[in-house]
Amino acid sequence: MFGNRAFNSWPLVLTGAAVFSGFFMILLLMTDAVLEEPVGSLSSVLSFGAVAFIGYVGVAFILRQDTTG
Repeated sequence: MFGNRAFNSWPLVLTGAAVFSGFFMILLLMTDAVLEEPVGSLSSVLSFGAVAFIGYVGVAFILRQDTTG
């Protein structure tokens, strides 16, 4: 379903992970704005983005291991 072209180099993987986590952080901020509830704290937004970043890098690592082995 997915090609490995997006995971050819680690700089590309890290750039993709940063964009992916940025989207999730913006999603959290927009959801809080729509629900009219204040954002708990900046640390909750950053931790949500960090989890998305680590998840993206983890999946990229697994896919890179699968194609090299």
